[in-house]
Amino acid sequence: MTDKIDGNVALADRKNMLYSGSSVVYGRGEGVVVATGMNTEIGKIAALLSNTKEELTPLQKKMNEISRILTWVVVAIGIIMVLLGLFQGTPWLEIFILAVSLAVAAIPEGMVAAITIVLSIGVQNMAKKNSIIRKMSSVETLGATEIICSDKTGTLTQNKMTVTNVSVNLKEYDLDDITSSNIKESGEFSRIIECMVLCNDMKETDEIGEKKYLGDPTEIALGVFAENVNFSIYDIEAEHERVAELPFDSERKMMTTINRKGNLDAGFIANVKGALESVLPRCTKIMLDGTVVDLTEKMRAKILDLNLSMTNKALRVLAFAYKECDVISENMNGEEIENELVFIGLTGMIDPPRVEVKDAVKKCKQAGMIPVMITGDNIQTAVAIATDIGIMEKGHIAITGKELDELSDEEFKEKIQNIRVYARVSPENKVRIVDMWKILGKTVAMTGDGVNDAPALKAADIGVGMGITGTEVSKNVASMILTDDNFASIVTAVEEGRRIYNNIQNVIAYLLASNIAEVIIVFIATLFGKTIFTPLQLLWINLISDTVPAITLGFEKAHKNIMMEKPRSNNEKFFNPFLVTRIVVPAIIKSIIILSLYMYFEYTISHVVAVTISFITLVFIELLFAEVARSDRESILKIGICSNPQMLLGILGSIALQCLVMFIKPVQEIFNIVNLSMGQYVVAFLAPFVFVILAELAKHIIAKVFKKAEVL
Repeated sequence: MTDKIDGNVALADRKNMLYSGSSVVYGRGEGVVVATGMNTEIGKIAALLSNTKEELTPLQKKMNEISRILTWVVVAIGIIMVLLGLFQGTPWLEIFILAVSLAVAAIPEGMVAAITIVLSIGVQNMAKKNSIIRKMSSVETLGATEIICSDKTGTLTQNKMTVTNVSVNLKEYDLDDITSSNIKESGEFSRIIECMVLCNDMKETDEIGEKKYLGDPTEIALGVFAENVNFSIYDIEAEHERVAELPFDSERKMMTTINRKGNLDAGFIANVKGALESVLPRCTKIMLDGTVVDLTEKMRAKILDLNLSMTNKALRVLAFAYKECDVISENMNGEEIENELVFIGLTGMIDPPRVEVKDAVKKCKQAGMIPVMITGDNIQTAVAIATDIGIMEKGHIAITGKELDELSDEEFKEKIQNIRVYARVSPENKVRIVDMWKILGKTVAMTGDGVNDAPALKAADIGVGMGITGTEVSKNVASMILTDDNFASIVTAVEEGRRIYNNIQNVIAYLLASNIAEVIIVFIATLFGKTIFTPLQLLWINLISDTVPAITLGFEKAHKNIMMEKPRSNNEKFFNPFLVTRIVVPAIIKSIIILSLYMYFEYTISHVVAVTISFITLVFIELLFAEVARSDRESILKIGICSNPQMLLGILGSIALQCLVMFIKPVQEIFNIVNLSMGQYVVAFLAPFVFVILAELAKHIIAKVFKKAEVL
């Protein structure tokens, strides 16, 4: 029979419909085809996928921005050098060489390699924490995540139905009550446990020493509960042999098994479980305090109140009853057995939240992110779970997919900030939710495991697929796959993404500060008609500073307050005032130190000594600057000089290479440098430490000015 429904009905609430791509578990029937091809629900999902365009990640946009800026800088430098050379009457060849020198100084050749390796390190770290990254460029995007739209079942919850409440003797008990009281000794409790075990088709298996269960999740929950309260499933089934059964069906909404009472001559007992609205009308008696008494109207009202109490907690409620029989007929049916039953009690069960989810949600909020639940379950269950784990608080609202469809874009834009739970949603609803957050300028992460989640996963800035329960379609469009299907792993991945972004910023600040210093030094020297560095020397300085030290910045650990900071805005420019200051100030300090040394030794000793000491000093300044660049706010003494062993090894290796250039005669000639006196070497080695002191002081002042030390 088809119910008459007015208006649109959510997919999950439609009756007498079979969708293309569904698996039929049992039964048979006939149907009328009402849609084919792209008009089916799965066809609509395919259309959503094809119409959803992939966008550049924030990192890709920022790298394009850097490339654009560097291109204009190099072009500008080239033009300025040509004009300057013509003004000074310099030959064309020298002008060309100078322009090339400055271009070499301006371009951080190792930036692409360093950033790629930093991302690769992050990908490896995430893999160890149950997050497989499919698109490396999206690693950094995680750090900017502001909204996390998460599925409920299996991600926020354990995907395992669990009995949490039991009602016998017209009283409700939770797990703590059952554990701490003597209810387990009562006849009613023993009888309801027997009914749970006997009216149950769950099978227990033993795989490599690990106990596992096969069957319906609800029946598994009942069997596991019986074992958890120290009842033996094996003993109960062995004592009460099953001789017949009436399987569950959607009309009766009940299941009945006929079991022997204990031995061949003791008779039989019918064990019944099902929906309360089906079981209670068939009961005429109730088991109270170990005695079977008549079921009064007052008792029925109390049972209905207990049922309401459980359903208000979003529990799935089952009723249990029994009936003793001396004999059973060969053609037993429901009308014959399922009447004049003795009511035993109720059980309430739910798919409970994962143990670690509450802390993950709390951490998520501390980090300035908004967690949102999007589920196909009913709204009461969704709200109960969301409230329990902290997603939904006072002032937040929950809506269904149908209610969402009735909202205009303007109405939805106004309400979306307060909506924390979406229930009974369709694939189109999920895409609309993601798109609306993106319209508001937010970076959105979306989790999902089904084919119906694929369009939203593709539309989100970060699509998070499920490794255990996920379909191939959802995994293929996802940017990241969780191997444990756990919400907490997303928050861990966001933390790693923030660490990677900070390290990428540090790499870029380090490289550009180095290159800008070289440009300033060469440019000012050229203004005075001096050639301070040759193109080969500049290439060597870049080789030493652009490769190993920059790469080792990728191994830097996250600072302790990283998940207490507000996520950066999706519209935030990469070269914000803080980063520009971090780049320019150290570059100026380097330039002043090197130009001062050059001018002093140029006018007191010789040009070649001035070039040599400037070259050696700048290399060592760049190497020590890598230590300074490890943090944008904390001193290297607080971080610990040896806390990044990879950087320490990288710096020592680079120093060894520099020593080859400094002390091997043929190599000296190639680089146009000479041996220095002991005093000059001391100056070349001490000047970098003076720079470190000044750079650390500048870093502290810059952080204070921009208040970078503040957290949420």
